[in-house]
Parts: sequence; structure tokens; C-alpha cells
Amino acid sequence: MGERDPVVRIVDYDPAWPEEAAPELARVGAALGALAVRLAYMAGKDAFVKELERRALEAHAKEL
Repeated sequence: MGERDPVVRIVDYDPAWPEEAAPELARVGAALGALAVRLAYMAGKDAFVKELERRALEAHAKEL
């Protein structure tokens, strides 16, 4: 793995990020082994909130 830039930058969303995150997720998954139940790329707070909303709607639909 190459040297990392320690500077934090706030930039506009790049649609390529999920694909670029795949190798890192695989590396973390390999390191955690069976401890990793699920690893996923999350595109910041907005995407996280949308995922929570989606799961809540799914859970509610199952109750109906």
C-alpha cells in the first residue's frame, strides 16, 4: 500500500468512490476474518441516514 496523505480534505462526492473502496474493504475483511459480519462503503452522513431510513421502512413493511 502506498504512502497516505495525512491531510483531510472536504471535496464533492465522486461516484467512483464505492468502487475505489472495494480493495480497502477486502483488506479490512481479510484482517478481521469471521469477526467481520458485514463491511460496507458509506458515503458520509447523508448516505448513512438514507440507509437507516431504508432499513426502518423495510422493518415496518414486514410488520404490516
